[in-house]
Amino acid sequence: MEHPLANIDWREQNQRLDDLLNREKITVESMRQGFEAEVMKINLDQDSFVLKRWNKDSKPNISMQYRLLIVMTELALPVPKPVAWGVNKDTDHQVLLTSYEGKPLSKFDVNTFTDFGTLLAKIHNTPVSENDSEYLPKHNFVDYHYWGIKEYPDLHEALEYLMGIASLKQDRIIHGDYHLDNVVEKDRQYRVIDWTNGQLGDRRFDFAKSILFSSIFFASAWKTAAFRKAYLEENPIPEEELEIFEAMVCLKWLLEHRKGYAKQDRIKFQRLQKIMKANALLQKWSIPELPKHKSIQKRKSSMLDPAFQQFPVLQSGNVFLKRIDAGHAEDMYQIYKSRVWSQDRVSVLITHFERDYFKKKAITWGIFSSNYDNRLVGVIHAVFNVKDQRVWFTYELNRSLDIVEIAKEAIKVMLAFMFETINMTRVVIEIEPDNKVVQSELLSIGFIHEGSFRQVPLRKANGKEMVELQMYTFCNALS
Repeated sequence: MEHPLANIDWREQNQRLDDLLNREKITVESMRQGFEAEVMKINLDQDSFVLKRWNKDSKPNISMQYRLLIVMTELALPVPKPVAWGVNKDTDHQVLLTSYEGKPLSKFDVNTFTDFGTLLAKIHNTPVSENDSEYLPKHNFVDYHYWGIKEYPDLHEALEYLMGIASLKQDRIIHGDYHLDNVVEKDRQYRVIDWTNGQLGDRRFDFAKSILFSSIFFASAWKTAAFRKAYLEENPIPEEELEIFEAMVCLKWLLEHRKGYAKQDRIKFQRLQKIMKANALLQKWSIPELPKHKSIQKRKSSMLDPAFQQFPVLQSGNVFLKRIDAGHAEDMYQIYKSRVWSQDRVSVLITHFERDYFKKKAITWGIFSSNYDNRLVGVIHAVFNVKDQRVWFTYELNRSLDIVEIAKEAIKVMLAFMFETINMTRVVIEIEPDNKVVQSELLSIGFIHEGSFRQVPLRKANGKEMVELQMYTFCNALS
């Protein structure tokens, strides 16, 4: 078998290539192929490399990509390390050799999307020096991203307007095609691959393009929201600016759709139309693909707006009620360890709390206290019934700590929020009849025992058992 790196005219390289060329005992594995290039994995002792060969129809600037990877490696960004680039002597195909950084992602849960957002923000937030920028490609924005748009006057007119208000800033490294298929993982470390479209560009455009891709190809609005939230926490962008760049990316998708480049089924195109319809800036033009725009009626305000427009942080003295995140998993486990088997399961619970809040189904507060170094010592979970103006809640505590008074204060803060801010009339909790500790805590706060409520199956040590839950309520004195 011919050496896979032979018969290549190497144009730029580092010393790792010489080591590879002088070795006879190497193995080759096939990898997932791209649209424009063939990819193979080359194994040498403990190290592995990726060889990518572009086809004749695709002629990207691999020399520039090689230098871009050098700059990003020196900036400690999460990318493959470049080894060499060259041209196949027989076919004139360009090739790029880099380090192997892992396998494609196989898990697409909310934590993955959160990491996905943080990863992009890290790349975008890395400043580029004047010296480094000399080695990075920087293109005419319209010519590069909207080639041929003048053939479509409606799209061209809309783009010209958006360009006029966008205040374009091509000063950061952007990927140009950032989605989950271009992220790999090894030893719990992520790396971003396929920098064919990498360049100096506007990070807002790169982010908007990635968000649109996620919204169209992943039906879960919750996961896309997790990506968006994680990115914006690291790299805040005003909503009015995001709307401009979202509209610009929609025009790019429409352009590719009309040219026949974008392969998208009916459902995905409908998702794109839904996004376009919600973007007020796109309503100024008559674009055939844009659904007929009905007059926008002002959304009716809801009594739950104070709870779900922005996560409510509550405080009374040294007791705080605030959001729980992945960093609180260990403390969460101490609270729930009698019910769950591992911290991994606790992490799943945290993502469920976030999902339910995003969908406006429930709100879950962590109970924190400065008496315990602001650790998470308890959890309050509340579900709303707007029609009856009731709140059903549960609470869990780390019973290994002396926090009964802290818990009582936390519940009182929650009650004040429900009655004074949300205007609920009743707060209800259901507990098991043998839970005397919780019963005592509730009665001392002022809850009223209303008797047995319903039978439910609860998991016990010896299996499931039917129990009659006891209902305790606290009524709003002003209702």
